[in-house]
Amino acid sequence: MQRGAVMACCIQQEKPKLFTKDEKIDHKKVDDKLRELVSGRGKKGTDRSRHIDSLTELRQLAADAGLGEALDCKILFAIVAAIFDYNPNIATSMKSEMWEKCVLSVNCVLSIILLACCGCSVSIAFPASICIVCK
Repeated sequence: MQRGAVMACCIQQEKPKLFTKDEKIDHKKVDDKLRELVSGRGKKGTDRSRHIDSLTELRQLAADAGLGEALDCKILFAIVAAIFDYNPNIATSMKSEMWEKCVLSVNCVLSIILLACCGCSVSIAFPASICIVCK
């Protein structure tokens, strides 16, 4: 093994920052960043795992900034779509950890929608039982 190959293996890629450190996060900036991330979906050079991580990080930043449930649902829908894009071969099953992330994301969307509409909560227990509790 050549020295250059060893050095290349040891260098870890630093994940890109979604926003600068002092940047104020608002609805427009998060929505623009979401559009930017979603526009990379399905392109040849897109790292699917990194795409899911970026969307998850964007969701956390939006939640920390208190930008509301509507934007949270929008990001969650993008996460679910990215999870389904993760496995390019439709003939094989999804990895179990990806399926769990997908179920968790759909559960969050349903909870947000039900709480906003009627004060109900929903829980999807793995593998597929659904429990709806109305207050």
